[in-house]
Amino acid sequence: MKSKMDEYRRRDDDDLRAELEEKERECFDIRFQQASEKATHPGLLRALRKEVARIKTVLRERELEREV
Repeated sequence: MKSKMDEYRRRDDDDLRAELEEKERECFDIRFQQASEKATHPGLLRALRKEVARIKTVLRERELEREV
């Protein structure tokens, strides 16, 4: 996990926001598949939600740094 956070911290804000949008869209698609009972990887949604949280954490850290 630490290496994933380091990877996100090295990337710029625009890139992170684009990936965040992509991951949130994937979460939506998986939830839709689960509702229609066609989900193939049940653990994938949890993993994607964690990725979304990591990206949001890095973006929030940067936002707080700018306020200081």
